[in-house]
Amino acid sequence: MLAPDVQEQVRQRAQGRCEYCRDALLGKRPEIDHIVPRSRGGQDTFDNLALACPSCNGNKGNAQEAVDAITGATMRLFSPRRDAWNVHFTRVGGIVIGQTPVGRATAALLCRVTRADFGRDAHWSWIASLDDELAYTHLNRLRVLRLANRFEDLDRALALAAPSSDELSAFLHYLLRVETLIARGRESDLERGERLARRALRRFGNETDWRKQIYANLGGIIGRKGTLLALGGELHRARRLWQEAVTLRELSGPRITSGAFEHSVRVRGHLARFGEYAGMIDTSMTRLAEERAAVGRYSALVALCDIALASTSTPPLDRLLDSVTRTLARSPYGSDRDHAATVVLRRRWWGLLVAAGERPDLDLLQQDLAFWRRIEMFNEFRELEWTLRMPWAARRKETNTIVRAALTKS
Repeated sequence: MLAPDVQEQVRQRAQGRCEYCRDALLGKRPEIDHIVPRSRGGQDTFDNLALACPSCNGNKGNAQEAVDAITGATMRLFSPRRDAWNVHFTRVGGIVIGQTPVGRATAALLCRVTRADFGRDAHWSWIASLDDELAYTHLNRLRVLRLANRFEDLDRALALAAPSSDELSAFLHYLLRVETLIARGRESDLERGERLARRALRRFGNETDWRKQIYANLGGIIGRKGTLLALGGELHRARRLWQEAVTLRELSGPRITSGAFEHSVRVRGHLARFGEYAGMIDTSMTRLAEERAAVGRYSALVALCDIALASTSTPPLDRLLDSVTRTLARSPYGSDRDHAATVVLRRRWWGLLVAAGERPDLDLLQQDLAFWRRIEMFNEFRELEWTLRMPWAARRKETNTIVRAALTKS
């Protein structure tokens, strides 16, 4: 039994946080961990003690090593006394992510990520079929990096991962790569993403659900390429690509498509013909609770925004703008693991503000644009610019000019 004064010194040194996961221990019962377990010869010396939360301490047990899921190597565990936490770990939405072999091995053992730890947006239904908990944890950790747009960390992790003979793991690695390219959205990213998706179609196309997902990826890529052409004045070529994107999304089937993306892309390509879809907003808003179960609240709102913003007349916005504003107020940047989903909805929110004729908060807009650039979501700049070219936008000159000026400066 450690002396009370030694226990107090350990708590003061740790400043009330677990020295492994860095969680604050308010409301939790802190435990004193022996870095080298006593069963392995560890002593009660001050330098062999660390403050730990019950979860990390219980998961660690008397282990001194764990497996790094990326390299497959057995690594020593992180030591709070000899290692710098920020070198080996980072946190994404409250989840500890290992950045080195030691960090990954330690996080996999002490900060175990289970199916219950991942919210709706961070879960792949395919992963649920994995029996290998290590592979499940590894792939979901990579998914968290993608959702947080930590592209450099993700590229590094994917480059280190040995090609897997397991088709499911290989397919999920493909998804991570192509989603990264789509999220970045530069012209070179879209070209690489299209090549990657077409190769994946040849390799994985025999599996129905996987084929649908690849078609959905291709639809997103081709649609973005169309927007690039439209912004460059090549509307005829852009419309052809938009129609191809619609076809690909139709091939992806109802498992992937809620139907709203189809309308969104069609109206972007054929603005006058689809103006009547603005009338869908009030009806669709009443069904939002039902849609939420199928596609998630963000996805439903994004689809409704696309329908509204593609209208040839000033779209009906009151209920939609209020709903999006309240949703974003509940999920500001940093409160959600999926930064990408927040940005995607927030970009449409700026479009809704322009359509409603509300004067935007210029400081907030500039902060958003800086954040998008920092996390490399370049596609959002392009899509916001395209929104400002919608027919109704000409009637919102003041707000349109403010947003355009901010885009130009960014």
